[in-house]
Order: sequence, then C-alpha cells, then structure tokens
Amino acid sequence: MCGRFFFEGDLDEVIERFNIHINNATQYRKGEIYPSYEFPVIYKKEENRIELFKWGFTAPYLRNLVINARGETVDSKPMFKRALIEGRCIIPANGYFEWQSDGNIKIKHKISLVNQKLFSMAGLYSKLIDKNGEVFTGFTIITKEAIPSLKKIHHRMPVILSSEKEDLWISEANDHTPINILRSDMIKDDDIYIEIV
Repeated sequence: MCGRFFFEGDLDEVIERFNIHINNATQYRKGEIYPSYEFPVIYKKEENRIELFKWGFTAPYLRNLVINARGETVDSKPMFKRALIEGRCIIPANGYFEWQSDGNIKIKHKISLVNQKLFSMAGLYSKLIDKNGEVFTGFTIITKEAIPSLKKIHHRMPVILSSEKEDLWISEANDHTPINILRSDMIKDDDIYIEIV
C-alpha cells in the first residue's frame, strides 16, 4: 500500500520533463502528501496536461477513500475498469512513506530512488461524486507486490514507471495493453534507497 508520498521538487521541472502543454496546477503542495489532498497529476488528452486532482476514489456506499488500486486486479474491479481504459495518469514524486510493524511500534520509512530524484507512479483518475453530492476528479495510485528489499517493510509498493514507459502509460493510442505495462515494469533492489524517519 502507498498511504503517503512526498514531493519536494519544482513544478517547472515536472512540466519540462513531461513536455506539458496545458498547466492547470499553478498552486500545489510540497512535502508530505496525504490522502484527500489535491496534487498535480499528469495525463494526456491529445497533448500532455497537468492538473490538480484529489487523492482518492469514492462511491456512495464507501465510508473511506480508496487511495490504491491493486495492479493484479485493476482490470476486473468495477471501480477501476473504465479508468484503466480512459483515465491513466502519472503522479510525480520524490519518494513515498511506508510503515513497518515492530510489535506495537510502527516505524516510518522514507523510500526513494538512488539515481533518480523525480520518479513517476502509475495511477488512474476519474470523475467522482463525494458524500455531499459534489463532483470532483480523484486519482488513485496503482500498487504491486513489493520487491525483496521492501518486503520486510511492507508487502505492497507503488508501481514506479521507468522513464521509457511514462509516455506509453498515458498514451491515448496505446498499442500495448496497460496491464502489460504494469506487469513488465520493474524497479530493482539496487534502485531503492530506504531511510528511517
């Protein structure tokens, strides 16, 4: 699971890296990002765009926000099936947080990449209706089974896209199925930097 992530960078760096043509995210948060926060998300509608979306999917029958989608079942869950086809996005991050249980103690770990300050988490976005009947656009982070170096902390991790797969993931004309992208992309143990915070 990915319950919080962090972004300490400059949005101009994100705009340049992803060749953003339309920027609707001039005000944004830095630091630790919590569920329900609005955050700049990258998607493609004819051209690359960046916009503030709220972290979490919801439905009238749910009490809590759904902040993660399991990559193994994302194509079969009613909440995510349409978004997988029409609403793939990238969440830029400098890292994420995970908690390791040690008896009654939860140890917080900051997880980032060794040679890549800014990376991309695979996500989905969709128009949703909150408990008050208000329409909003929400995003969720896709997760997968954790690689060996992270399993001691948590059995799940976000899907981190390689730079070669970023544009392919959000591409409208996608010759590869999104599921193939999720299953083929792999961060290695040597890529990971773990810090207790």
